[in-house]
Amino acid sequence: MRIPPVPDGETLLNINAFYTWLNEENLQPEMVEDDTEIAICCPICSDDRPRLYISADHGGWICFHCHESGNLHQFLMEIGEVTGSKAMSLRMEFTDPDDEEFERIPRPDKPPVDAVLELPASFKHIDDSTPQEYLWYLEARGVSKELAIARGIGYSTSGKYAWRIIVPVQSDGKLFSYIARTILTQCPSCRERINGCVCTPRKFPKVLTPLKKEGAQPRHTVYNFDAVNSSQGRLIIVEGVFDALRYPNEAVAVLGSSASTTQVALIAGMARGRDTIIALDPDTAGYLGAIKIADALASKLVPVRVALLPRGEDIGSLGGVWAEIYLSNAKRYIL
Repeated sequence: MRIPPVPDGETLLNINAFYTWLNEENLQPEMVEDDTEIAICCPICSDDRPRLYISADHGGWICFHCHESGNLHQFLMEIGEVTGSKAMSLRMEFTDPDDEEFERIPRPDKPPVDAVLELPASFKHIDDSTPQEYLWYLEARGVSKELAIARGIGYSTSGKYAWRIIVPVQSDGKLFSYIARTILTQCPSCRERINGCVCTPRKFPKVLTPLKKEGAQPRHTVYNFDAVNSSQGRLIIVEGVFDALRYPNEAVAVLGSSASTTQVALIAGMARGRDTIIALDPDTAGYLGAIKIADALASKLVPVRVALLPRGEDIGSLGGVWAEIYLSNAKRYIL
Protein backbone atom coordinates (compact mmCIF):
# COMPACT_ATOMS: atom_id res chain seq x y z
CA MET A 1 0.00 0.00 0.00
CA ARG A 2 1.49 3.35 -1.04
CA ILE A 3 -0.65 5.76 0.99
CA PRO A 4 -0.47 5.75 4.83
CA PRO A 5 -3.46 4.53 6.91
CA VAL A 6 -6.12 6.94 8.17
CA PRO A 7 -4.36 9.81 9.97
CA ASP A 8 -5.52 10.82 13.44
CA GLY A 9 -8.54 13.10 13.23
CA GLU A 10 -9.43 12.12 9.65
CA THR A 11 -12.78 10.53 8.80
CA LEU A 12 -13.28 7.61 6.48
CA LEU A 13 -14.02 8.31 2.82
CA ASN A 14 -17.35 7.44 1.22
CA ILE A 15 -15.62 5.86 -1.74
CA ASN A 16 -18.73 5.49 -3.90
CA ALA A 17 -19.60 9.21 -3.81
CA PHE A 18 -15.97 10.26 -4.31
CA TYR A 19 -15.39 7.83 -7.19
CA THR A 20 -18.53 9.10 -8.94
CA TRP A 21 -17.29 12.70 -8.61
CA LEU A 22 -13.90 11.76 -10.09
CA ASN A 23 -15.67 10.23 -13.08
CA GLU A 24 -17.87 13.29 -13.53
CA GLU A 25 -14.74 15.48 -13.48
CA ASN A 26 -13.33 13.38 -16.34
CA LEU A 27 -10.35 12.30 -14.24
CA GLN A 28 -10.74 8.66 -15.37
CA PRO A 29 -10.16 6.95 -12.00
CA GLU A 30 -9.30 3.29 -11.62
CA MET A 31 -9.19 1.17 -8.49
CA VAL A 32 -5.74 -0.32 -7.84
CA GLU A 33 -3.78 -2.05 -5.09
CA ASP A 34 -6.61 -4.52 -4.38
CA ASP A 35 -9.14 -1.66 -4.27
CA THR A 36 -7.27 0.20 -1.51
CA GLU A 37 -6.24 3.12 -3.73
CA ILE A 38 -7.45 5.12 -6.72
CA ALA A 39 -5.08 6.06 -9.54
CA ILE A 40 -5.48 9.01 -11.93
CA CYS A 41 -3.26 11.06 -14.22
CA CYS A 42 -2.01 14.09 -12.32
CA PRO A 43 -3.41 17.39 -13.66
CA ILE A 44 -0.79 19.35 -11.70
CA CYS A 45 2.19 18.07 -13.69
CA SER A 46 0.18 16.94 -16.75
CA ASP A 47 1.62 13.45 -16.46
CA ASP A 48 0.09 11.20 -19.10
CA ARG A 49 0.18 8.09 -16.93
CA PRO A 50 -1.93 7.31 -13.83
CA ARG A 51 0.71 8.00 -11.18
CA LEU A 52 -1.32 10.09 -8.73
CA TYR A 53 -2.55 7.70 -6.02
CA ILE A 54 -5.41 8.47 -3.64
CA SER A 55 -6.16 6.48 -0.52
CA ALA A 56 -9.58 4.83 -0.64
CA ASP A 57 -9.61 5.06 3.15
CA HIS A 58 -9.26 8.80 3.72
CA GLY A 59 -8.48 10.65 0.45
CA GLY A 60 -4.83 11.40 1.21
CA TRP A 61 -2.87 11.52 -2.05
CA ILE A 62 0.57 11.72 -3.65
CA CYS A 63 1.79 12.03 -7.24
CA PHE A 64 4.82 9.85 -7.90
CA HIS A 65 5.82 12.03 -10.84
CA CYS A 66 5.81 15.61 -9.46
CA HIS A 67 5.72 14.48 -5.77
CA GLU A 68 2.88 16.86 -4.86
CA SER A 69 0.75 15.47 -2.03
CA GLY A 70 -1.93 16.44 0.46
CA ASN A 71 -5.18 15.56 2.17
CA LEU A 72 -8.69 15.31 0.76
CA HIS A 73 -9.44 19.03 1.20
CA GLN A 74 -6.25 20.00 -0.64
CA PHE A 75 -7.07 17.50 -3.39
CA LEU A 76 -10.45 19.10 -3.98
CA MET A 77 -8.93 22.59 -4.15
CA GLU A 78 -5.83 21.77 -6.22
CA ILE A 79 -7.11 18.99 -8.48
CA GLY A 80 -10.82 19.82 -8.47
CA GLU A 81 -9.96 23.55 -8.69
CA VAL A 82 -12.81 24.62 -6.42
CA THR A 83 -12.94 27.35 -3.76
CA GLY A 84 -12.26 26.62 -0.10
CA SER A 85 -15.95 26.75 0.80
CA LYS A 86 -16.88 24.45 -2.09
CA ALA A 87 -14.10 22.06 -1.09
CA MET A 88 -15.47 21.97 2.45
CA SER A 89 -18.95 21.23 1.12
CA LEU A 90 -17.66 18.42 -1.10
CA ARG A 91 -15.56 17.02 1.73
CA MET A 92 -18.66 16.74 3.90
CA GLU A 93 -20.43 15.00 1.02
CA PHE A 94 -17.57 12.50 0.56
CA THR A 95 -17.17 11.66 4.25
CA ASP A 96 -19.68 10.66 6.88
CA PRO A 97 -18.32 11.31 10.39
CA ASP A 98 -21.67 10.64 12.09
CA ASP A 99 -22.61 7.38 10.41
CA GLU A 100 -20.17 4.51 10.79
CA GLU A 101 -22.44 2.17 8.88
CA PHE A 102 -22.24 3.67 5.40
CA GLU A 103 -21.30 1.17 2.74
CA ARG A 104 -17.66 1.52 1.66
CA ILE A 105 -17.48 -0.86 -1.28
CA PRO A 106 -15.19 0.40 -4.09
CA ARG A 107 -16.68 0.56 -7.54
CA PRO A 108 -15.38 -2.33 -9.66
CA ASP A 109 -12.69 -1.63 -12.26
CA LYS A 110 -15.03 -2.43 -15.14
CA PRO A 111 -16.59 -0.26 -17.84
CA PRO A 112 -20.21 0.70 -17.13
CA VAL A 113 -23.10 -0.13 -19.45
CA ASP A 114 -22.53 -1.96 -22.73
CA ALA A 115 -20.78 0.75 -24.74
CA VAL A 116 -18.70 -0.50 -27.67
CA LEU A 117 -15.55 1.55 -28.14
CA GLU A 118 -14.88 3.03 -31.56
CA LEU A 119 -11.98 5.01 -32.95
CA PRO A 120 -12.54 8.78 -33.29
CA ALA A 121 -14.49 9.85 -36.37
CA SER A 122 -11.48 11.92 -37.48
CA PHE A 123 -9.16 8.88 -37.40
CA LYS A 124 -7.21 8.23 -40.60
CA HIS A 125 -4.93 5.26 -41.20
CA ILE A 126 -1.27 5.87 -41.94
CA ASP A 127 -0.71 5.48 -45.70
CA ASP A 128 1.09 7.12 -48.61
CA SER A 129 -1.08 10.25 -48.31
CA THR A 130 -0.23 10.88 -44.64
CA PRO A 131 1.23 14.39 -44.05
CA GLN A 132 4.97 14.24 -43.59
CA GLU A 133 5.00 15.76 -40.08
CA TYR A 134 3.15 12.72 -38.68
CA LEU A 135 5.61 10.34 -40.33
CA TRP A 136 8.53 12.38 -38.97
CA TYR A 137 7.14 12.06 -35.45
CA LEU A 138 6.74 8.29 -35.81
CA GLU A 139 10.25 7.95 -37.23
CA ALA A 140 11.62 9.90 -34.24
CA ARG A 141 9.89 7.39 -31.95
CA GLY A 142 11.45 4.48 -33.83
CA VAL A 143 8.30 3.53 -35.78
CA SER A 144 8.58 3.10 -39.54
CA LYS A 145 5.66 3.76 -41.86
CA GLU A 146 5.49 0.05 -42.62
CA LEU A 147 5.24 -0.87 -38.94
CA ALA A 148 2.62 1.84 -38.36
CA ILE A 149 0.50 0.42 -41.16
CA ALA A 150 0.94 -3.14 -39.85
CA ARG A 151 -0.19 -2.09 -36.35
CA GLY A 152 -3.17 -0.07 -37.59
CA ILE A 153 -1.78 3.23 -36.32
CA GLY A 154 -3.47 6.40 -37.54
CA TYR A 155 -3.66 10.13 -37.05
CA SER A 156 -6.11 13.02 -36.91
CA THR A 157 -5.91 16.47 -38.49
CA SER A 158 -9.12 17.93 -37.08
CA GLY A 159 -11.37 18.21 -34.04
CA LYS A 160 -10.50 17.11 -30.52
CA TYR A 161 -7.71 14.85 -31.75
CA ALA A 162 -6.07 17.27 -34.20
CA TRP A 163 -2.29 17.00 -34.47
CA ARG A 164 -2.26 13.59 -32.81
CA ILE A 165 -0.95 10.14 -33.64
CA ILE A 166 -3.58 7.59 -32.60
CA VAL A 167 -2.43 4.12 -31.57
CA PRO A 168 -5.26 1.55 -31.24
CA VAL A 169 -4.96 -0.85 -28.30
CA GLN A 170 -6.59 -4.00 -29.60
CA SER A 171 -6.26 -7.76 -29.50
CA ASP A 172 -8.15 -10.64 -31.06
CA GLY A 173 -10.11 -8.19 -33.21
CA LYS A 174 -11.45 -6.12 -30.29
CA LEU A 175 -10.61 -2.46 -29.61
CA PHE A 176 -9.93 -1.94 -25.88
CA SER A 177 -8.60 1.61 -25.93
CA TYR A 178 -6.45 3.99 -27.94
CA ILE A 179 -3.61 6.37 -27.19
CA ALA A 180 -3.78 9.76 -28.92
CA ARG A 181 -0.35 11.40 -28.56
CA THR A 182 0.18 14.96 -29.80
CA ILE A 183 3.02 15.57 -32.25
CA LEU A 184 3.18 19.23 -31.17
CA THR A 185 6.03 20.46 -28.99
CA GLN A 186 4.17 23.62 -27.90
CA CYS A 187 0.69 24.17 -26.50
CA PRO A 188 -1.41 25.68 -29.33
CA SER A 189 -2.99 28.14 -26.89
CA CYS A 190 -0.28 29.48 -24.55
CA ARG A 191 2.66 28.62 -26.85
CA GLU A 192 4.62 27.20 -23.93
CA ARG A 193 6.33 23.84 -24.29
CA ILE A 194 3.91 20.96 -23.73
CA ASN A 195 5.35 20.12 -20.32
CA GLY A 196 5.25 23.79 -19.29
CA CYS A 197 1.71 24.60 -20.44
CA VAL A 198 0.06 27.26 -18.23
CA CYS A 199 -3.49 27.10 -19.60
CA THR A 200 -6.35 27.05 -17.09
CA PRO A 201 -8.50 25.37 -15.97
CA ARG A 202 -6.88 22.43 -17.78
CA LYS A 203 -3.44 22.12 -19.31
CA PHE A 204 -3.03 20.95 -22.89
CA PRO A 205 -2.69 17.16 -22.61
CA LYS A 206 0.14 15.31 -24.32
CA VAL A 207 -2.04 12.20 -24.40
CA LEU A 208 -5.78 11.71 -24.75
CA THR A 209 -7.51 8.38 -24.09
CA PRO A 210 -11.17 7.33 -24.22
CA LEU A 211 -13.35 7.07 -21.12
CA LYS A 212 -14.72 3.90 -19.57
CA LYS A 213 -18.25 5.14 -20.24
CA GLU A 214 -17.31 5.11 -23.93
CA GLY A 215 -16.41 1.44 -23.65
CA ALA A 216 -12.68 1.72 -22.97
CA GLN A 217 -11.13 -1.28 -21.18
CA PRO A 218 -7.39 -0.51 -21.16
CA ARG A 219 -6.62 -2.83 -18.24
CA HIS A 220 -8.27 -5.82 -19.88
CA THR A 221 -5.43 -6.39 -22.34
CA VAL A 222 -1.82 -5.46 -23.00
CA TYR A 223 -0.73 -3.48 -26.02
CA ASN A 224 0.85 -5.55 -28.81
CA PHE A 225 -0.58 -8.81 -27.43
CA ASP A 226 -1.38 -10.46 -30.78
CA ALA A 227 2.08 -9.94 -32.30
CA VAL A 228 4.04 -11.02 -29.21
CA ASN A 229 1.76 -13.95 -28.37
CA SER A 230 2.30 -15.43 -31.83
CA SER A 231 6.08 -14.97 -31.74
CA GLN A 232 8.88 -16.71 -29.88
CA GLY A 233 12.03 -15.54 -28.10
CA ARG A 234 12.18 -13.14 -25.18
CA LEU A 235 9.24 -11.22 -23.71
CA ILE A 236 9.74 -7.59 -22.61
CA ILE A 237 7.21 -5.82 -20.38
CA VAL A 238 7.12 -2.02 -20.75
CA GLU A 239 4.86 0.89 -19.83
CA GLY A 240 3.90 2.73 -23.02
CA VAL A 241 2.89 1.90 -26.57
CA PHE A 242 5.93 3.61 -28.13
CA ASP A 243 8.22 1.66 -25.79
CA ALA A 244 6.61 -1.54 -27.05
CA LEU A 245 6.91 -0.49 -30.70
CA ARG A 246 10.71 -0.35 -30.31
CA TYR A 247 10.44 -4.15 -30.02
CA PRO A 248 7.39 -4.92 -32.17
CA ASN A 249 7.61 -8.72 -31.85
CA GLU A 250 8.92 -8.91 -28.28
CA ALA A 251 7.42 -6.16 -26.08
CA VAL A 252 3.97 -5.68 -24.57
CA ALA A 253 2.87 -2.50 -22.78
CA VAL A 254 0.77 -2.53 -19.61
CA LEU A 255 -0.24 1.11 -20.32
CA GLY A 256 1.03 2.48 -17.03
CA SER A 257 3.31 1.63 -14.13
CA SER A 258 1.17 -1.20 -12.78
CA ALA A 259 -0.60 -4.26 -14.17
CA SER A 260 -4.13 -5.47 -13.53
CA THR A 261 -4.93 -9.06 -12.62
CA THR A 262 -6.06 -9.66 -16.20
CA GLN A 263 -2.85 -8.23 -17.64
CA VAL A 264 -0.72 -10.37 -15.33
CA ALA A 265 -2.64 -13.48 -16.43
CA LEU A 266 -2.12 -12.61 -20.12
CA ILE A 267 1.60 -12.01 -19.60
CA ALA A 268 2.01 -15.22 -17.61
CA GLY A 269 0.38 -17.17 -20.43
CA MET A 270 2.82 -15.71 -22.96
CA ALA A 271 5.88 -16.04 -20.72
CA ARG A 272 6.07 -19.83 -20.45
CA GLY A 273 9.49 -20.92 -21.70
CA ARG A 274 10.58 -17.38 -22.62
CA ASP A 275 13.18 -15.05 -21.16
CA THR A 276 10.86 -12.50 -19.51
CA ILE A 277 12.23 -9.02 -18.75
CA ILE A 278 10.43 -6.21 -16.94
CA ALA A 279 11.62 -2.82 -18.24
CA LEU A 280 9.39 -0.18 -16.69
CA ASP A 281 10.41 3.48 -16.40
CA PRO A 282 13.18 4.25 -13.84
CA ASP A 283 11.12 6.35 -11.44
CA THR A 284 9.38 5.68 -8.14
CA ALA A 285 6.15 4.46 -9.74
CA GLY A 286 8.07 2.30 -12.20
CA TYR A 287 10.21 0.72 -9.50
CA LEU A 288 7.20 -0.13 -7.35
CA GLY A 289 5.26 -1.36 -10.37
CA ALA A 290 8.13 -3.58 -11.50
CA ILE A 291 8.34 -5.21 -8.07
CA LYS A 292 4.61 -5.91 -7.98
CA ILE A 293 4.53 -7.33 -11.51
CA ALA A 294 7.59 -9.46 -10.73
CA ASP A 295 5.93 -10.70 -7.52
CA ALA A 296 2.74 -11.57 -9.38
CA LEU A 297 4.57 -13.45 -12.14
CA ALA A 298 6.92 -15.22 -9.74
CA SER A 299 3.91 -16.41 -7.73
CA LYS A 300 2.72 -18.05 -10.96
CA LEU A 301 6.13 -19.77 -11.28
CA VAL A 302 7.23 -17.50 -14.13
CA PRO A 303 10.94 -16.61 -13.79
CA VAL A 304 11.55 -12.93 -14.55
CA ARG A 305 14.42 -10.48 -14.82
CA VAL A 306 14.24 -6.73 -14.13
CA ALA A 307 16.13 -4.18 -16.25
CA LEU A 308 17.64 -1.35 -14.21
CA LEU A 309 17.41 1.57 -16.65
CA PRO A 310 19.25 4.87 -16.12
CA ARG A 311 17.37 7.78 -14.56
CA GLY A 312 15.59 10.03 -17.05
CA GLU A 313 15.42 7.36 -19.76
CA ASP A 314 12.99 4.63 -20.74
CA ILE A 315 13.35 1.65 -23.03
CA GLY A 316 11.83 3.64 -25.90
CA SER A 317 14.14 6.64 -25.61
CA LEU A 318 17.25 4.49 -25.17
CA GLY A 319 16.69 2.28 -28.19
CA GLY A 320 19.43 0.55 -30.14
CA VAL A 321 22.66 -0.66 -28.56
CA TRP A 322 22.17 0.98 -25.15
CA ALA A 323 18.76 -0.57 -24.67
CA GLU A 324 20.19 -3.98 -25.54
CA ILE A 325 22.94 -3.54 -22.96
CA TYR A 326 20.45 -2.84 -20.17
CA LEU A 327 18.14 -5.65 -21.27
CA SER A 328 21.03 -8.11 -21.41
CA ASN A 329 22.15 -7.09 -17.92
CA ALA A 330 18.66 -7.35 -16.39
CA LYS A 331 18.78 -8.88 -12.90
CA ARG A 332 17.05 -12.11 -11.97
CA TYR A 333 14.14 -11.46 -9.60
CA ILE A 334 13.84 -13.74 -6.59
CA LEU A 335 10.54 -13.78 -4.68
